[in-house]
Amino acid sequence: SAIRKVGRNLNSKLPRQAVARYRNIQLIARGGMGEVFRATDSVLGRQVAIKAIRPESAADRKRQIRLRREIMAMAQVNHPNMVHLYDFCEDESSACYVMEYVAGQTLDCLLDEEVIRPTTAVALAAQVADALVNLHQKRILHRDITPSNIMVSIDGTAKLMDFGLVKISCGEELTELTEKDCLIGTLLY
Repeated sequence: SAIRKVGRNLNSKLPRQAVARYRNIQLIARGGMGEVFRATDSVLGRQVAIKAIRPESAADRKRQIRLRREIMAMAQVNHPNMVHLYDFCEDESSACYVMEYVAGQTLDCLLDEEVIRPTTAVALAAQVADALVNLHQKRILHRDITPSNIMVSIDGTAKLMDFGLVKISCGEELTELTEKDCLIGTLLY
């Protein structure tokens, strides 16, 4: 059946412990480093988002360091306007992390569908700015603030996500990833 085909396909994308714990796994987005799935945590009974890292990304040393940095940054923050990290899973061929699932849509999709009222735009911008202040107080730079990296929940809460280009100012071992005269982030923003 189609469900079994999806299940077998997921087994190659997700570490064994993720496949064992998370149920009703559905693809919701594709990005540069991997795919994002919505699932149910069978232990805690809540909806989660799982970002599965592409095997070629998981095998690349620089991308492994970036992934660890992303996870470390997410683990340090606890703010209502940032997506929360719940878990990290890896095995010899795959890696993923599990985070808060936000029911809603990205700001870029929202902007494509409707004109946002000025009061709503100001409220969303204030929430993102508050999240950035919290990050900066922890000496963390997001470095990729774009409408596609901001989820807007059904109740209108902005949630900053995708910490893939994050820089933690106090981590000397991480400076090797930023090359001189190299642009980081989304050029348009």
